[in-house]
Amino acid sequence: MELDRLATRWGQLSLDLAQRQLPTIRELLDELTRRLDNPDVPDLGPRVVMDQLRVLTWDAYAADRSEGVLELLTGLRARLS
Repeated sequence: MELDRLATRWGQLSLDLAQRQLPTIRELLDELTRRLDNPDVPDLGPRVVMDQLRVLTWDAYAADRSEGVLELLTGLRARLS
């Protein structure tokens, strides 16, 4: 699954690089919360951001609001490479 690949890549980043890339992940979290009509998720830092992304991705698929999510995840992983 693309989300697993993304999480693996995220785990390979240095803390410094992860912190610099955090705004990119936050953009995707914000997009998913908008799709779900949810409030923004709190910024808990790079350590838990993948868990937040997993939950929101699952919620988007469960709510049938996942159109284009795979492409967003793939694009995000490419930016982290």
